Amino acid sequence: MYDSSKNGAGTCANIKAAGVTIYTIHVNTGGDPMSTLLQNCASDTNKFWQVTSSSGLGSVFSAIGTNLAQLRVAK
Repeated sequence: MYDSSKNGAGTCANIKAAGVTIYTIHVNTGGDPMSTLLQNCASDTNKFWQVTSSSGLGSVFSAIGTNLAQLRVAK
């Protein structure tokens, strides 16, 4: 999905190159290290979230929804 040895080449890079915005959420309830794959796959740092409990998901989805509501589709 993301190959750091090849400047990020892989599925995530191909999707971003096609103009698609990628949002990623790392649900980390076990205290594991942050997922660099998800962090690097997100379109930018503002599109990656790490939550440590399920109660944090609501605010993340609200932020994503607000961001999507600001999009305009143009032909």
